[in-house]
Amino acid sequence: RRDGLRVISVDQEPQLPAAPTLRQSLLLRAADTLAADPSLASVEPWQTEQRLTEFLQRFGLSGDTAPDSASGGERKRAALALAFSLQPDLLLLDEPTNHLDLSTITWLEQKVLGFQGSVLFITHDRAFLQRLATRILEIDRGRLTDWPGDYQAYLANKAKALEDEARHN
Repeated sequence: RRDGLRVISVDQEPQLPAAPTLRQSLLLRAADTLAADPSLASVEPWQTEQRLTEFLQRFGLSGDTAPDSASGGERKRAALALAFSLQPDLLLLDEPTNHLDLSTITWLEQKVLGFQGSVLFITHDRAFLQRLATRILEIDRGRLTDWPGDYQAYLANKAKALEDEARHN
């Protein structure tokens, strides 16, 4: 990992700190994230707050909602809004489409496609995978394999590799 690499992750089931509003909860999480990671020292809190407001609107969220009453989809969208507002170099997404409706997934796909950094995601959403993946990393029987290309290329290459393995065995 190079010095200064800003890495932000979004959990499969994001947990939000207790606070009166969603905005305050996310700002608490942002403050904790900024304090814990020296690579984020150059991020100005006031800029993060401004970008967070913008991304909350883009994800169709009111920052005034109480975080403890937020649905799973609202918590996921809030965590994604915070992640993008922190402007990472590397964005780690665990099941990013869980709890999201189709229009939000489409918006997220466009945002990821236009993202200037790198994105590593884990997903069971094959449509999302097909549209966004340029490389697939697979752990199979204790081996890590790097498959270049999209999901369809992975399926074809994996089938050929299994056929070759069977023939070899």
